[in-house]
Amino acid sequence: MVGGIKNSCATPLSVDTNPLTGSVELTLATLPRSEFDMYRGPVDRWTEEYILKTEPLIRKRRDEQREKLGWKDKRSGNEPGWPESIQHKYVSVEHRAV
Repeated sequence: MVGGIKNSCATPLSVDTNPLTGSVELTLATLPRSEFDMYRGPVDRWTEEYILKTEPLIRKRRDEQREKLGWKDKRSGNEPGWPESIQHKYVSVEHRAV
């Protein structure tokens, strides 16, 4: 995935320091696990029937978790079902790079 950090940052959700290396990891946002649901199924299951039956459930679960964690989708206008990228107040993640 391709991601980007925006110019301003909030108070981190968590801070992990490594005294051996002097490095610090800041968690600025949590990406919902459901964001990857569309990539999980075996390729042979992605039939039209399977998609029509499961896609609404996947979308609903994904949208609920996005809202809870502060994410919004950004669409290019070309693809009706899934976003081009998702945006958080401080971070953006592109789906196309997956």
